[in-house]
This record gives sequence, C-alpha cells and structure tokens, in this order.
Amino acid sequence: MPKSYESLSLEDAKRMLSAAEAKATGMGVAYNIAVVDAGANLVAFARQDNALIGSIDLAIGKARTARLFDKPTSLLYRLWPPLVKRRRRELFQGYLRAISPLYASPS
Repeated sequence: MPKSYESLSLEDAKRMLSAAEAKATGMGVAYNIAVVDAGANLVAFARQDNALIGSIDLAIGKARTARLFDKPTSLLYRLWPPLVKRRRRELFQGYLRAISPLYASPS
C-alpha cells in the first residue's frame, strides 16, 4: 500500500522560513533557505540580500536531499564523505566552466 503524506501548506513553509531566517541572522551568516514538501518539491525559498547566488541551487539541493533520504544533511555528510567531496568538486568545476567565458581574454 502506498505511503500517504499530508501536504505542507504555504503558511507552514513561511513559518519554517521565518524560523530559519532568525537562526541564520543570529549566526551572522548570509543565507539562502529552501523548504520542500514530502515529495521534495520546492514550496518556499528565501534569499537574503548579498547571499551568494551560487548557493541558491545548493540550498534547494540540500533541502531535497534531506527529504529524500529522511536524514539531516549533516548526518549524510558524515556517512558519505567521499561522495560529498566528489560532488563538491563537480559543483566547483561546473561553476568554473560557467564563469570562464566572463574572464576569457579578448581575441
């Protein structure tokens, strides 16, 4: 029998965003915060002024990963360090490929 989940309301997602924003502000970090539903679909997102644009996808991916594995990403990080390191390297290489045209020397 399929599992059923109660849907996450936008109101609940906004409360989660508000709590996460308060925590990030208290820590003094610029933040990108994503909230996903039971199917790992984005419900709400917040980006603080001056937060890194490149970490938008990371925040969404982190929220999706935590939901799909039903584990906090901090635990997943400890369980699979080689995978995390490889993924970090892939993301960084993708970032370099994306910005390299911006810094290419004029012909």
